[in-house]
Amino acid sequence: MWNNILKKLREEHGLKQQEVADFLEMSRTGYTHYELGHSQPSIEQIIKLAKFYKVTTDYLLNVSDVNLKDEKGIDDQIDKTILMLEEMKKGYKG
Repeated sequence: MWNNILKKLREEHGLKQQEVADFLEMSRTGYTHYELGHSQPSIEQIIKLAKFYKVTTDYLLNVSDVNLKDEKGIDDQIDKTILMLEEMKKGYKG
């Protein structure tokens, strides 16, 4: 699940939960809930995490098992995803 990917990426980067929570400007407890799968990050937080770890949002959300952190075009792909999500938010009337 996506929550396992969050934990895996954090550990691969040698980070503590508090450090990631500080980056997301939230409490460590709140971030821990993400890793446990008890709650989900917002779209904005998912995008921040993808940029931080240099992975696609698809990888972060476990939609794709392809981790492109070493690929040259990752920033372009993330930027395209951001634009797509912003367009979706404009069209959503809730």
